[in-house]
Amino acid sequence: MTMGTIMRGVKGSVVFSLMAVCLFLVTSACNSSSSPGDQSPPETIEEPGDGSYLAEIGDGKLLLHVEGSPYDMGYQHGSLLGEEIVWTTSKEFYMRMLMSLLPFHVEGLEEALEGPLGDLILAWIVNLCRNNEQYIPEEYREEMQGIADGASDAGYPEVTYERVLIDNLAYDVLLSIGYPPVTFLQEFTGWAPHSCDGFVVHDRATTDGRTLMGRSWMISSEIGKAALLIERVPDEGNRIVDTSIPGFVGLAAGMSSAGIGIGMNMVPAFDCHPVNVGMGCLLTARQVLQYAEELSDAVRIIQESKRGVSWIYEIGDGLGAEVGGAVVESSAHLFRVRYDWDEYPTWVLPRSWPQQIEDKEDVIISANHYLDPLMLLSFTFAIDDSLRRYERLSGYVLDAYGAIDVEMGRAIVNYLHTPPWASPRGEYVGGVRALFDLENLKMWALYGRWTDPWVEWGL
Repeated sequence: MTMGTIMRGVKGSVVFSLMAVCLFLVTSACNSSSSPGDQSPPETIEEPGDGSYLAEIGDGKLLLHVEGSPYDMGYQHGSLLGEEIVWTTSKEFYMRMLMSLLPFHVEGLEEALEGPLGDLILAWIVNLCRNNEQYIPEEYREEMQGIADGASDAGYPEVTYERVLIDNLAYDVLLSIGYPPVTFLQEFTGWAPHSCDGFVVHDRATTDGRTLMGRSWMISSEIGKAALLIERVPDEGNRIVDTSIPGFVGLAAGMSSAGIGIGMNMVPAFDCHPVNVGMGCLLTARQVLQYAEELSDAVRIIQESKRGVSWIYEIGDGLGAEVGGAVVESSAHLFRVRYDWDEYPTWVLPRSWPQQIEDKEDVIISANHYLDPLMLLSFTFAIDDSLRRYERLSGYVLDAYGAIDVEMGRAIVNYLHTPPWASPRGEYVGGVRALFDLENLKMWALYGRWTDPWVEWGL
């Protein structure tokens, strides 16, 4: 499909317009929450007196607030969420996450992983993660140790440093090994593991010029069940709020008090460095939010980090001198950036290479395939699932161009929403859907069950 064909099918399409309106109405009706900007005070569940607290922010959803030194933040985290961290660092949780990455069902595998085979795999993963400790900044290792100590002192000694390390690094380690064969498997089967996609819009794309970043963190429903918001106030660096699970020092999607937002998408490619992965995508995203003051800072932090896995990072800036969005396309040896103001070099592309759809200087969108032509060298394939979602998401964003506010932004980011009549038992969201207002420093997130309301928080 050529650029012209896609654009003719997307831009000015009545069908896309009607779908966007219907999407907005369904999402608003089925997932109502407080009005944007009307944040209710949290109901504090636990407040030890050290500045940290655990609060309910609606419908049983939790917010963890931690502050201070790296170790202090970790200790507060572990002591307040010890019971929850027991689950998210358990062998059963890890094995379920591992099984969710497989492209097919293996009869008897779940039972086998509960026994010695699971123990052997877990010991192997611990060893691989330990080999990459050298790349993790000391402050984050201290925070992990604090989580383990806090949980242990709260009566949960099974939460160890090694288990917390796995939570934050194992995904990259496993993908570094699995991506090369998966890349070829995708080409022949079209199978897709977990995905993720998102957008950044600003200036004329939104109703009032604010910068909005939409993130679909697509992963196992085990994450959707365990998810919560974590607000971190470190002694050094920016204040952060992110969508996480108990035990995460890193993060999958979040924003900082500097108006920087970040998320990442999976993109299988052959150009990985098996086992030698650096500090991984979650901790890299944490470092970006904690220390980047401008869009260029965020890009530089990712570029200078040790990389061993192919990832697409989406970044937004709502308060800096470089307001806008960028998509970093990276692998073990390659690094390219698409800024929203860039003019896409279609003249160098083979017709079979995926084409960029968005052509507005205040819109950027990403899914699970590279668009920069030099990323051909990473040996990757764009599968139909990613191309379809990218085209569909682009259609919603471009048709709503100029009319995107918080409600419309939430509807667009939740374009894969399962409505109540299609989910009578209230199935769990596979991950988290989130919208970040990077100018006014507010966020909205949907996790738990599809029928749950969105939660709201602001820095």
